[in-house]
Amino acid sequence: MAALLESASTGVMNSVIEKLGALMGEQYEKHRAVRRDVAFLKDELSSMHAVLNKLANMEELDPQTVEWRNQVMGMAFDIEDSIDDFVHQVGEDATSTGDFGFVAKIRQYVNELRLRHHFTKQIQELKSRVIEVSERRKRYKLDEAAASSSSFVTVDPRMAALYTEAGSLVGIEGPVDDIVKLVDKKEGDASTSPQGLRV
Repeated sequence: MAALLESASTGVMNSVIEKLGALMGEQYEKHRAVRRDVAFLKDELSSMHAVLNKLANMEELDPQTVEWRNQVMGMAFDIEDSIDDFVHQVGEDATSTGDFGFVAKIRQYVNELRLRHHFTKQIQELKSRVIEVSERRKRYKLDEAAASSSSFVTVDPRMAALYTEAGSLVGIEGPVDDIVKLVDKKEGDASTSPQGLRV
């Protein structure tokens, strides 16, 4: 289950980082107001993605780190939804103007301004969330907690007995002798048939 969750978080982050990169491309050149915030989100999410990859290699995470990972995933989903909505609306506006009259151009321009303003506001809110989550990671020293939890692996206390020299074991002569006698007795009983004949 944990591996599945880690795989999902990695997949989400890859998708979001790729979409943020696309927003930096030439197609969205006229949306300069959000480019700096988008670049910040891309850089910060790339760093968080690296931390998530490191966490994926750990067997057990403390509850604080699990909570942080879940917040990062939720935030990544929200960012992806915002990007998808924006890209969809920009695409609709670009193809919806069949009429090239003055009123249609004004309407398209106003719609585009409204759309950009709304997306800029969303990106700034998401940027604030990213900063909060990043600060929380630093404040609670999650990297140190994750490193310390990965360096201490719980070992079954019975494992040491597997590597102990047989001569140094104490108190096993009696039970070993009893087992040998039982095995010899069983072999003697099994070697003769009920009629007293040897098999």
